[in-house]
Amino acid sequence: MKNFKINNTKIANSIRANDDLPGYRLVVSTTPRDAKHKIKSQFVITEDLSYFEMAVADAIYSLFQEGVRKFTPRKVLTLLSGDETISVPRDRKHQMECCIDKLIRTQLHIYCPKEATICAGLQPRYSGAFLNAVKVEHGYQFQSDAPMPLYSYGDAKRQLITIPFALLEYTPLEGRAKEDRIGNSNENILLKQYLLHKLELVRNSNNSDPAAAITFKGRASNPIFAALEIDPEGFTTDAFMNKKREIYRKTELLLNFWTRIGYLKGFDADKKEYSFHIAQDMICPNPDCTGTL
Repeated sequence: MKNFKINNTKIANSIRANDDLPGYRLVVSTTPRDAKHKIKSQFVITEDLSYFEMAVADAIYSLFQEGVRKFTPRKVLTLLSGDETISVPRDRKHQMECCIDKLIRTQLHIYCPKEATICAGLQPRYSGAFLNAVKVEHGYQFQSDAPMPLYSYGDAKRQLITIPFALLEYTPLEGRAKEDRIGNSNENILLKQYLLHKLELVRNSNNSDPAAAITFKGRASNPIFAALEIDPEGFTTDAFMNKKREIYRKTELLLNFWTRIGYLKGFDADKKEYSFHIAQDMICPNPDCTGTL
């Protein structure tokens, strides 16, 4: 596997961040920066999809883009985790199957006629199963050449972020395998996804704010907790503080790893504020420069 695709359309980000979407027609602003008039598109979805379920969808589409036509829960988890030796016990396999089955039964309808008039190759409507696949023996199989309408839409808009697989293959420093290990839990998978998504937005040469940065300050309102599906209400004060320290430490390990392999030139850390700052000029402008890619 070479790359991981993250859907960065406003529709995808709205689905990730919001609950109680089914039954409503959602309107999102999709106005390009150079457009003279505001442009809005609409979508309807029949299920709420969590951050993790959207990450699974990203991974499945990434497999499709790599030429895979039949996939298993283990193959999806391998791409999500960056761990080609990952073990998938029965309960983890069941969880993944439930997630994939949910994507299959979810319907998505996108209506974007105004966008289609200014974006070459974009259709005015995308509609159908969120994931057009069926369960077969030992896995799942895609049912069309364009099996995911949200990704056909995102591909036409050129709003799919490409993450080299090597960035997901976290490796501790030699001699620190036990102390600095980051496991393959859903939370750790989402931490990688969240950080790389934000880093790529900063790295983008068209970013309107070159000083933009990933910032984590350990506050309960910080969007990183929502992205990791962590509910502060489920913790005591002391337990939540320990969770903040844990996330901070794992974030530092990942940033150090990405610096070692050349994806990052460096980063600023403030341990008192539990914060990191990575500006555009701290990120390698071309992922191909990374040492192991």
